[in-house]
Amino acid sequence: MEFVQVEGEEISPTEFGKEQGWCEIKRNTKKAGGDADPAKNQQATPASTEKAAFIQKATQYVRKITMTSRMPNLPTDDYKIIVRPRDGFNVSHYQKDRVHCCIRNAAGVGREVAEEDSVCLNERQNVIVVSTPSEDRARRYGGICKLRIGDREFEASAYRAAPENTSKGLIRGISLDEKPAVVVRSLVNHRNPNVLHAKRMGSTTNVIILFDGYYVPRYVNYGGMVVRCTLYKKHIDMCYECGRLGHRADVCPNPNDKKCRGCGCGNPPDDHRCEPVCQLCGKGHLAGDRKCKAKYKTPYLVKRRQ
Repeated sequence: MEFVQVEGEEISPTEFGKEQGWCEIKRNTKKAGGDADPAKNQQATPASTEKAAFIQKATQYVRKITMTSRMPNLPTDDYKIIVRPRDGFNVSHYQKDRVHCCIRNAAGVGREVAEEDSVCLNERQNVIVVSTPSEDRARRYGGICKLRIGDREFEASAYRAAPENTSKGLIRGISLDEKPAVVVRSLVNHRNPNVLHAKRMGSTTNVIILFDGYYVPRYVNYGGMVVRCTLYKKHIDMCYECGRLGHRADVCPNPNDKKCRGCGCGNPPDDHRCEPVCQLCGKGHLAGDRKCKAKYKTPYLVKRRQ
């Protein structure tokens, strides 16, 4: 070891002791690998190895679902319409040009005019996304309630997706007696200048709020009340009709081909019993259960909310 001599004043060990006002600071340092507890270095048990492998497989499966659910980049300023077919309509079973023709006919849009729009098929979620620069055509696409392809007719629903550069929050505990118009009026007002729209989440007491920009406040005014607002987390869709991940029950393309949400066996009988193992986290509950934290996607806004 090389020593370097510097100028200074020599002092004796007694001059920097406790009696001179110096104090000793103890630091928690990690032990070297050779001094570690040998019990922790033992080979992992087969059970722990199997669980780790399952969790890794589940993580890859979730990543695959997320990647295949993504849509291509569409024009930012366009209106986005989501069409959700029902009655077992499977978007992957039909040729894409036939589905496009089906959408045009259902909306009453001519072929030449429709060429200005973009239609994308999301086969993982089993939905159809339409992007159009025209507000009139967006209104027509949003009014689709039936799809006819060949000699078959399917029920459908459509709605306008949230525009770009917006974010979503969630408030809880809003009575079911509150009508949709009252909910909107209680949130979209001068006291909440960044709120664009609000709607109830299904038949629950939760209300989703659409904000302009990428900031979700911690509190909003609902009428005369100050209500806590949390970030709305999207989750991986779980079909309670066929038991598969990636789409919702209302657009299930395989209602007659069921899968057990617990063990994954095909078309289980009514008296089927099993020890459930979640496909997302590997814990002992049904796939897509409410208490499963692995089904929620971490929102991009988390890092913006400081």
